[in-house]
Amino acid sequence: MEDILVPISVFGAMVLIFWFGFNASTRKREAELETVRSVVEKTGELSTDLVQAIGRPHQHKNPDLRKGLILIAIAVAFASLGQLVPDDQATGPMLGVALFPGLVGLVYVLFHFMGGGND
Repeated sequence: MEDILVPISVFGAMVLIFWFGFNASTRKREAELETVRSVVEKTGELSTDLVQAIGRPHQHKNPDLRKGLILIAIAVAFASLGQLVPDDQATGPMLGVALFPGLVGLVYVLFHFMGGGND
C-alpha cells in the first residue's frame, strides 16, 4: 500500500502546484482584461500607454538567478526527504529525483553569472 501512496502523493503534489500556478496566472490575466473592458466602456477608447502597460508582463530582476535558486531549493528538499525517510532504499531514488531540478537550477544560476541575467 505504501509503495503506491508515496509516489501518488509526490507526483500529485507536483500536479497541484503547477495547477495552482496556472490558475493564479489565468485569474490575473482575466482581471487585467476586465480592467481593459471597463476602461473601454467608460471612455470609449484606450490610450497607448495603457495598452503597453498591460501588454508588457512584469519582469523580475535577475529572473535566471531566481529560477535557479528555487529549483536548487526544490532539489535540496527532495534530497532531504530521501534522508529523512527511515527506509534505506528511499535515499537513492530521492537523490535521483533531486538531480533533475538541481541540475536545471545550476544551469540557470550559471546563465545568470555568464551574463544572461544581467540585463
